[in-house]
Amino acid sequence: MSYVEILDLSNNMLSGIIPECMGNFSSLHVLDLRKNRFYGSILGTFAERNHYRILNLNDNGLEGPVPRSLLNCSKLEVLDLGNNKINDTFPYWLGNLLELRVLVLHSNKFYGSIWDCSKTNKCFPKLRIFDLSNNSFIDFLSARYFKNLEAMMDVGADERKLKYMGENYCHNFVMVTLKGFNSLSSNVTFISILLSQE
Repeated sequence: MSYVEILDLSNNMLSGIIPECMGNFSSLHVLDLRKNRFYGSILGTFAERNHYRILNLNDNGLEGPVPRSLLNCSKLEVLDLGNNKINDTFPYWLGNLLELRVLVLHSNKFYGSIWDCSKTNKCFPKLRIFDLSNNSFIDFLSARYFKNLEAMMDVGADERKLKYMGENYCHNFVMVTLKGFNSLSSNVTFISILLSQE
């Protein structure tokens, strides 16, 4: 496994606990385990100086909190934890992942207040997709919350300089949720939608 960069085991019937060694593969850039039957906690330990860019655990039965060792994934661009049973407060500390562009937490058991990004200057500086729907958060999102999410407002980029994330990765489906209605878009590159990399 020392040379594997992409590990895609999605859309199978794999079950059990995700092996802890998955967090230690130094060469992995993409780990896609979505649409399986994994249960238990998310990987507890992600090794320092790992190369993860995409971590997709969507649509499993994962529980417990979001592990703080994800902060060791300094190159992480896409984190999709949607459609699980994760029980935690809003993981505001993920805002310190300076390359993070997609954060999907929908359809879990997150609860409490959504931490206010206006309290820090370094909160999700490159985030472009942010999905918190179908959880148990209790507060309204104030306009102040979005003031530091400047990457979502970057509409003046020079198109010649755009380089789409994951352009060498496979095509997939994207679920778009708008006011409780889901719409499935097919045959689009999962991590290329609305995303650019400087």
